[in-house]
Amino acid sequence: MWNRETISEKVIDALKETGFDEVPLTLTTNLYDDLDVDSIDVVDLRVNLEESFEIILNEDDIRAIQTVEDVVSMIEQKLQNPA
Repeated sequence: MWNRETISEKVIDALKETGFDEVPLTLTTNLYDDLDVDSIDVVDLRVNLEESFEIILNEDDIRAIQTVEDVVSMIEQKLQNPA
C-alpha cells in the first residue's frame, strides 16, 4: 500500500532516474526554477512515473505540477481515484 512517504521516495527516485541526481531533492524543489526541467525531461519523468506507479498521466496532470510536492499530491490522487 502506498503512503505519502513511500510515494515521495519513489517520485524522488524517478527524478534521479530522469537525470536529476546531482541536486538535493526535497518536496519544495521547483522542477522548473530549481532543476531547469525542459519538455524532454517532462516526457521522461512522465514515463518513469507511469511505470513506477502503474498509472496513466494526462497532459493536464503534467501541466499542473511545479514542485516535487505537486507531483506527490498528483500521484496520491491518481492512486486513490484511478478512474
